[in-house]
Amino acid sequence: MRFPPPDHTLLDFDTAELVSYRPERTDELLGSYPEGFRAQLVVAKHLDNWADRVEERAGPAANRAFQVGFISGLREVAAHLREGDLLPGGVFYEEMFGTPPRPSE
Repeated sequence: MRFPPPDHTLLDFDTAELVSYRPERTDELLGSYPEGFRAQLVVAKHLDNWADRVEERAGPAANRAFQVGFISGLREVAAHLREGDLLPGGVFYEEMFGTPPRPSE
């Protein structure tokens, strides 16, 4: 794979699992924060791969509840990264720092 990975590789995920996914927001983030958003997409892909590996190695029943929660947490963080929640205009960003001014302001 070439570096950086192509957008179609980074955007290859199941959007049905994302609560507030909007393709137009993805386009906006790629335009406004290309390097930052792409880095987040790389991390999201890594977290999904990690969750898959943990899921494949299901341990003893005593650890299963922990594993299910851990996998869910990894996938939830990946979803927030893909939705741009930590970039300006995203829900977590605005929760922490307020609404950023529009470029024309």
